[in-house]
Amino acid sequence: MRTISDDTRKRWHDGMAELSRILPAVTDDFAGKNLELSAQMLSSEASAAFEMPSPHSIKGLAFALNDLIGMTGDLNADIQSQFEAPFGVLRAEVSRLQSEFSLPEATANRLRALRTRLTERRAAREKQIYLPPGTPLTALPHEPSTMQADSVALQAEVAAAGFESQALERLAASPATFELRDVAELIDEINAILE
Repeated sequence: MRTISDDTRKRWHDGMAELSRILPAVTDDFAGKNLELSAQMLSSEASAAFEMPSPHSIKGLAFALNDLIGMTGDLNADIQSQFEAPFGVLRAEVSRLQSEFSLPEATANRLRALRTRLTERRAAREKQIYLPPGTPLTALPHEPSTMQADSVALQAEVAAAGFESQALERLAASPATFELRDVAELIDEINAILE
C-alpha cells in the first residue's frame, strides 16, 4: 500500500500549526467558532487520509480544505491576508496528494464511458414520456445486461479507490432489475467519484 511521505506530513503539520496560531485572531464569536469546527473537520479528514490514503480519502481532505477556505471569505481583509500563507501550504499539499493518489486514468475513462451510456438511456426514456398515447415505443439503448461486465470490473476498481457505489453494485449483481431510477442514481454516483 502506498503511504504519504514524511516530508508531506511535516509540511502539512507546519501549515496546520500556523493555521491554529491565526484562528484566535478572528474576534467574531460566530465566525470564530465555525472556523474552529471547520479546522477540526479538516484535521479529522487529514488523519483519515494520512492513515489510509486513497482517491476517496484525499477527495474528502480537499473538500474539507475548500470548505474552510470558503468560510474565511467574509472576514475582513487584514485577517484574510493572515490565512494566505497556511492556506497556500495546505493547498499545495492537497494538490500534490491529488496527483499522487488520483483515480487511475483508465478507470476514470471507463466511468465516463459508462456515464455516457447511462445518460443516453435516461434521455431516450424521458423522450418516451412525451410521445402521444399509443405511439409504438422503440427499444431503449444500452440495455443494463450489456453494461454488466463493465460494471463488475469497475465495481472492484472503484472499491479499491475507497469509493462506495450502491447503484454500480446493483447493476453488477442484477442487471435485469436495474431500473430508470437506478440509472439516475448511478450517474450521480459516477459524478461524485469523478468531480
